[in-house]
Amino acid sequence: LRFCDPHNSLEAFSKKSLDKWLSRNGVDVYIGGIEHAILHLLYARFFNMFLSSTLGLVPCFEPFDRLLTQGMVLGETAKDTKTGRYLRPKEWA
Repeated sequence: LRFCDPHNSLEAFSKKSLDKWLSRNGVDVYIGGIEHAILHLLYARFFNMFLSSTLGLVPCFEPFDRLLTQGMVLGETAKDTKTGRYLRPKEWA
């Protein structure tokens, strides 16, 4: 939320800046890796819900309208050293 109003020396953020940068549903899309996103989302949701429901400073109850997490690659991979192309498992197994 501070990024919405970084030069405000009187308060953490103004209602005017939040109205400019946030929709009624919060940030449009949160994109992050799953291992990073878990704790970040917990903290972001906790603080946002507190600021919204208890203090009435934030216009949205949920901080993010949509969540897009990037998965983790768990399979083995191989790359052709001559072309740099990734190979399917049946091509190198």
